[in-house]
Amino acid sequence: MDDRKFKELLERFGYCWQGYRKVRKGLKKRIVRHMHRLGMTQLDDYMQAVRTDPEVRSQFNLLITVSISRFFRDKRLWDDIKGSILPGLAQNKGVVKAWSAGCACGEEAYTLKMTWEAVKVSLRKKAELFLLATDINPEYLRRAREALYPSSSIKEAPPNMVQAFLEAREDKQFALKEYVKEGIHWRIHDLLEGAPVTELDLIFLRNNLLTYYGKEIKASAFRRILNDLNPGGFLIIGAHERLPGEFEELRRWHGRKYIFQKSVF
Repeated sequence: MDDRKFKELLERFGYCWQGYRKVRKGLKKRIVRHMHRLGMTQLDDYMQAVRTDPEVRSQFNLLITVSISRFFRDKRLWDDIKGSILPGLAQNKGVVKAWSAGCACGEEAYTLKMTWEAVKVSLRKKAELFLLATDINPEYLRRAREALYPSSSIKEAPPNMVQAFLEAREDKQFALKEYVKEGIHWRIHDLLEGAPVTELDLIFLRNNLLTYYGKEIKASAFRRILNDLNPGGFLIIGAHERLPGEFEELRRWHGRKYIFQKSVF
């Protein structure tokens, strides 16, 4: 399958070619293998099956999910979350409700949980973290619950955090300590349906909806998600992503390009 045909396939079903460009080689191989399992060699036949057969469409949607992530991805972001955002939310909330949307294999959700554990010891008032982590791909969630990671996944993690929350294994993988895994709610969820819960204080919407979906689809889904962010709450997007339009209730937090706070009024 060449790039032109892959682009045609993506755009036919509401996905963005530009978002998949850097990972297209592996994804094209997945699609071709799927076509062969279905006994197909022509892209038009495959697209017809994706369009008309719900089971094939579901398989296709899972095939083009991307699981690339790392612990503490974008160091400055996590410095802001640890130094200001989490302490500020905890000061005003008995329970801080956070959502890791499109969590892949769990690195982001666990990074937030580790950061919360580091922050809560210095909080002036007792607060709890409700953390929901969702992804459309059940295999990614299985791996997230297993919580075993190669050294490449923790290369950006501060050494003190690695020492405190992970354990090195003989097979050169790192395992999350059991108490870090506690209290995280994992759920299969499609981002296009909006947020899975209401009244959220912190939403991580990084490197998924805004990267991989077409303009109209992501704009409508983004609006539904934004409606469930509390006034004063924070929205985190990818370092190289942009909002899908103008949203008057969002303002950049301290000039950061990827942190937005929802207006109180």
